[in-house]
Amino acid sequence: TIVSKKWIESGVDTKTKVMGTGPFKFVERIPGVSTTFTRFDNYFEPELPYLNGIVFQPMADDYARVTALRTATVDMIDYVPATHVDVITANPRLRFASDNNFGFGFVGFVTSKPPFDDVRVRRAVALALNRPSVLDTALLGHGRPMDGALMPKAFGAYASELDGTMTYDPDQAKFLLKKAGQEGLTMPVVTTSTYSVISRPAQAMLAGLRKAGIDVRLTQQEWLTFRSSVE
Repeated sequence: TIVSKKWIESGVDTKTKVMGTGPFKFVERIPGVSTTFTRFDNYFEPELPYLNGIVFQPMADDYARVTALRTATVDMIDYVPATHVDVITANPRLRFASDNNFGFGFVGFVTSKPPFDDVRVRRAVALALNRPSVLDTALLGHGRPMDGALMPKAFGAYASELDGTMTYDPDQAKFLLKKAGQEGLTMPVVTTSTYSVISRPAQAMLAGLRKAGIDVRLTQQEWLTFRSSVE
């Protein structure tokens, strides 16, 4: 989105005011309730957009989002919970669309501080992640485990030689932690309670980490608090 430097420097509240060059015009934002846009009739693409407007409604609860979709209260939802993918797919009135290339989950580290400034500790955590089990438990098998390169195969520079190199090996993880002087490591982990697509994998990975001797302390935070914690 292209915005005016003068507009930004004027001290405008960008949480309630919007500037841009898109196909819709901002109408209003009621925090926690809705954000409303209307069609921009002078959009540079002829006959676009197709819609007269869009209303975004935040719904943190998985069941509320799916119910709203199935009852046609809303036209679409994102963050489809894994527990409802099959139900939505089987419904002839609904269409499930998934991005197979760019949606992925990961464990991030603060590498500027001990113990995660040591690559052996980070590798130990990676080896303690039972990816197939996490996928089956948290997402009911919808997806594929990332056991090699971070970037998907759709990228031209995909490193296929890394496929299968990051397997589940809790014994090797224990060995690396011992070499790093981090036996019995206590690892605080923060996730969000707002979206199950994020929280469920975080919960499902605990068993593998604990089998490697890592004492995991999982904290679940509301989305905005979580965003502030990890930024």
